[in-house]
Amino acid sequence: HWNWAVFIISTILAVGGGGAAWLFMQHRERIRASGVGGLWPIPEAQRFAVNLFGLDALGENLLARRVFYRGIARAAADFDRAAVDGLVNRVWRDAVAVGSLSRVVQNGWVQSGALAIALAGLLIWAATALF
Repeated sequence: HWNWAVFIISTILAVGGGGAAWLFMQHRERIRASGVGGLWPIPEAQRFAVNLFGLDALGENLLARRVFYRGIARAAADFDRAAVDGLVNRVWRDAVAVGSLSRVVQNGWVQSGALAIALAGLLIWAATALF
């Protein structure tokens, strides 16, 4: 059952609230610079409203600094340092090791190169034959 009254009232409140927020944000600097007066008759209420009802400070101090920077960002940095950097460093060390081994075989002599190719082919043939 569709309730038209709830639909109309909630739509008016949502659009009106969005419009009020938009107007408030458009004139925020003027309101902040005006000091006392402005839109609010009580200076403390105006200061509180200009600071977005304390939500700016709450969002910055609690969410941004404590939850994001100290929690999520630190965990991501630790994961990056341990897992990603560790994997990259491992691949680098393995590549250096393979390069060091290949220098022994690749000494400029054609016979050593032919032997290396023959051993690699034999190893590949053995691996495919056994598995």
